[in-house]
Amino acid sequence: MGSAEGGCHVERHFCVCIHGDLAGYYDLFFSGSSARPYIERPRHDHAQRVAGDWVRRKRNIHFTPTNAAYFGDEPRASYSESGTTEQGALGLIDDALVFEGEHGYTVNLPFESIGGVVLTPFKVRNNQQVGWTWKTALLVYRELNRRWFVYTWIADNVYGVAGALSEQAGVPIWEANGCVGPATGAVRLTQDFHGQWHRRGEGVFFLAPDRVLFDYRTAIHLSQVRRIDVFLRGGMFTNLIALRKDLLRIEIETPEGARQVVGFEVDDAASFGKQLAQHTQVPFEIHEGRKKKVG
Repeated sequence: MGSAEGGCHVERHFCVCIHGDLAGYYDLFFSGSSARPYIERPRHDHAQRVAGDWVRRKRNIHFTPTNAAYFGDEPRASYSESGTTEQGALGLIDDALVFEGEHGYTVNLPFESIGGVVLTPFKVRNNQQVGWTWKTALLVYRELNRRWFVYTWIADNVYGVAGALSEQAGVPIWEANGCVGPATGAVRLTQDFHGQWHRRGEGVFFLAPDRVLFDYRTAIHLSQVRRIDVFLRGGMFTNLIALRKDLLRIEIETPEGARQVVGFEVDDAASFGKQLAQHTQVPFEIHEGRKKKVG
């Protein structure tokens, strides 16, 4: 189901989300007793300067630059004050989404390279450290050399930027809804003909709008998923392999119509499984207790 928010079409979906304790950012993004966003301080004239520069250079402006804060191109489970960030202006010109930082850092994402536009909750604490304030973050997915990057911003007019970008890039906007953040230290497993599991490497596991990503590369397209099972670690062993974490078992259908099984040892596997099941609408079950064999 879609909804109209801020003049743009929003699809209800899930994605990698920003969560965790962001207390370290209260002094970066809020000031004064009214808890005004940091990007609305007097430095906001940077966006005006960028807009003026674009006009003078006769650039084709699709969306006038707005004040924004940039958080890098990799999703994180939580953010801290020491995390890399850049204040600047975000807008759309010519054939790209462009961010121009106050200190010269720039991001240029051609419309044709964008694979997903996501709006997701962003939690920050005010300067009094009492309660929390939610901001909406813009996540832009891009695949380059088979690796996925997730560029993250908060902006004054985030819905306006997202709507314009969705229109120019020809991709829908996905709104986060009960999403799960990236899990580091996950292990990918494959299962052989005899049902035995084999570890194939460690990496970062997270959910993108239309796929499962492992170590920032496509692991599974959600359209392939046919069944999801979670096997909790406590007291359970598979064939000759003791689980180090909960096991997320995903049964998929290949383009040739064959069935395959892929597994991931991952923290909070149950939450990942629930989110996958909500979107794919395939059978889902959580298994507890001792099992002799999985698969």
